[in-house]
Amino acid sequence: MKDPITQDLVAAALKTAPTATVSVVTYDPSKLLSHVAVAVTILVGLAQFFTVVVNNWGAWIGWWAARWVDARRILAWARRRD
Repeated sequence: MKDPITQDLVAAALKTAPTATVSVVTYDPSKLLSHVAVAVTILVGLAQFFTVVVNNWGAWIGWWAARWVDARRILAWARRRD
């Protein structure tokens, strides 16, 4: 994987996967603690993801800028077709 964005996403997923797996396997909708565990797992996953994003902020800004250019190009194409 040479794309830094893909590397960031894989790193965040690998950090969060063990916690998420335990949370999903032990989930019991009748217990409040189970709901709390799922909520905390989501928060931990988001924190891991945004930590990786902040560490590689320049690459992410460039990636979003490229996606924005693509979106503007598609919108301009859609407007011309009307």
